[in-house]
Amino acid sequence: MNVLGSTYKGKTYNIKYTDGLAKEYQKLTDTPVEYADMCNLRFKDNSFDIVHCSNALDHCENPVRAIDEMKRVCKKFVFLRHFINVGKIEQYKGMHQWDIDEFKGGLGIRTEIIGVNFPEFYSYRRQNHEGIDFVYAIYRK
Repeated sequence: MNVLGSTYKGKTYNIKYTDGLAKEYQKLTDTPVEYADMCNLRFKDNSFDIVHCSNALDHCENPVRAIDEMKRVCKKFVFLRHFINVGKIEQYKGMHQWDIDEFKGGLGIRTEIIGVNFPEFYSYRRQNHEGIDFVYAIYRK
């Protein structure tokens, strides 16, 4: 559930897991997962040192709003990790409505009709050992 870990430079961080599919995830793990709507996070401004989103932006109705919300609740960083262009692969059906990819060094989110770029996110592609492409994007406040 967490690719970042909970310790950095000897300091341990508390982790709060949230997801729009919290009930489904809770069946799979003993780790508490709370429901959260990415487009309307109920947390106060600057609530978290790091906000991490893994392969969920393509599931939301408005990923631009979701990114704004993540930036609002973070104190330091937003870290995104996403499969590349799943919307296109899944023909923009079901939960895969958007393509996420690196675009000119920043983050790009697109459908067949519209596209939005986030140059404030440093972004890069990476391929894991199973041949699956990911995009990693980092926003620093």
